[in-house]
Amino acid sequence: MRIFRATVLNFHTIAVTLTETNATIPVLHELIKPLHADNIMILEFYDYEGCFRHYRESIADLNQNRLNGKVNIAKPALLLTVMQLIDQRWIRNNHIILTSEIENLYSDLYHQYDPGSVVTQIYYPFCHLMGDGFWHIRWLEGEKKINSASRKFIDDNIDYVFLDDDLWILLQNPDWRHNLMDFVITEKMNADQPVYSPADLAVR
Repeated sequence: MRIFRATVLNFHTIAVTLTETNATIPVLHELIKPLHADNIMILEFYDYEGCFRHYRESIADLNQNRLNGKVNIAKPALLLTVMQLIDQRWIRNNHIILTSEIENLYSDLYHQYDPGSVVTQIYYPFCHLMGDGFWHIRWLEGEKKINSASRKFIDDNIDYVFLDDDLWILLQNPDWRHNLMDFVITEKMNADQPVYSPADLAVR
């Protein structure tokens, strides 16, 4: 297995060392990604713990619809889908496109964690996660108002979605990726989940 070791030089540039060659090369921050399925990107001097706390709180505070006392799990289900596909190396860079792999796994996870419920179409969380601060849309021709999310709207208007750089870096580290996946599963994939406050998370 090839392990990258990287040192942050500034916001845009990172010096990456390949342990096999001990060669150091500068790369653009936004282009940091594994080149092959057996590569793991590890930032050696990075505050993973602080980053994890920040995004754990952001995910805990997701804006989710409620109906008859039950929480709609569409957003965390899509986040978990993306994390699992990163884990499986299906998603290898921070350009997330709505593929059949994403749609099928999303549906499976939704049925697994909220059996008996009608699955919210993936188009809704794919578009509306944008409002939670860490999920961003790359528009084809200028930002559009999302009146009704649909496959046609996505195909006609969205090139891809991408995560915050810091969240993407966090998810490249297997240990911290699994920590965040565990949080999503235990705390957000339950339709009867409680509402969290920052004080609740501070003691965890």
